[in-house]
Amino acid sequence: MNLLSPDAFTSADSKPMVLDVRLADAYARQHLPAAENNCVYEVAFVTRVPESWAKDQALLLYGEDGESQEAQMAGEKLERLGFTQVHLLEGGLAGWVAAGLPVEGSGEAVPSLPALQHEVALDLEQSEIQWTGRNLLNRHVGTLKFSKGTLIFEDGVLSGGDFEIDWDSLACIDLAGTPLHDVLMHHLKDHDFFDVAAYPAPTIRITRSEMIPGASPGENDLRIGAEMTLKGLTNAFSFEAATGRDAEGHYALQASFALDRSYWGVKYASGKFFKNLGIHRVNDMLEFGLKLVSA
Repeated sequence: MNLLSPDAFTSADSKPMVLDVRLADAYARQHLPAAENNCVYEVAFVTRVPESWAKDQALLLYGEDGESQEAQMAGEKLERLGFTQVHLLEGGLAGWVAAGLPVEGSGEAVPSLPALQHEVALDLEQSEIQWTGRNLLNRHVGTLKFSKGTLIFEDGVLSGGDFEIDWDSLACIDLAGTPLHDVLMHHLKDHDFFDVAAYPAPTIRITRSEMIPGASPGENDLRIGAEMTLKGLTNAFSFEAATGRDAEGHYALQASFALDRSYWGVKYASGKFFKNLGIHRVNDMLEFGLKLVSA
């Protein structure tokens, strides 16, 4: 692959085929004249390359600008398919526009998302907790839903929230459809572990948050302080989360963290409290994957 400047492209006697590898809606808003669109972010990118294209066909690829790497990624894929004349437009679409060259498309601006209200209900269908419990050689993985929840925002940033866990939703993925599933669920809800009859409504509260400077989209960008009340005990914990909003404006948060169950009085088969457990020992640390989505 080599870079081709906008001037070099426009002055060339024989011009390569132009391929816009950005999202389809970005292409619809603005693209180079005669450019075709094939989004490299989609797994179908390779299968959409026509078999009729000659492998020595000159191709000019471009993305958003000179920093975003979608054109380079597409070029690597095309070279692996055997194409021998793959060029990248220097500066991408932004460089082309900066050079004062013509573009096509609707010209519509990127739609702005509505401002987040101060208090927003939790989407109970999409929001969930994924849990993993382990012993020395094995593990169980499952899910938990919320019975209710509220997200609090200040200037568009999550600053608080209250959530109640729904024990009726407790499920184990790896034992689904087997007789052992209900055996384990009863075991977890019994006095041995979470004593659901005595403590039916555990809660999580977000008490504080701060943005993480310099985080890129998809990285953890929010540091969160929270409290969980479980089996009548309240303890503070903290974690980092990746946040964002979807095309409809819904706020979403995903995080992974581990907590020591013994801090909440869940002592069953813990090596901290029992000796000579043998194969019955259960690890103290529970791993959680948290997903919160606004309604």
